[in-house]
Amino acid sequence: MKLSTRRNYLILSVIVTILSLEFTLRFPNALGIFTTAMYGAFIILNGWAYVSALRRAKAGQ
Repeated sequence: MKLSTRRNYLILSVIVTILSLEFTLRFPNALGIFTTAMYGAFIILNGWAYVSALRRAKAGQ
């Protein structure tokens, strides 16, 4: 996957997590907390994949 695609995925997941966090604060039930935790894990995985792709691109230069 290209680096710009990874960055776009990361930005999109940050936006979705902020929206789900706002939803959780408005409706503090188990579903909102669960979705926020899932999106948080998604951001961590995406960020890790993006950083490792950046490192690989720097090593390839």
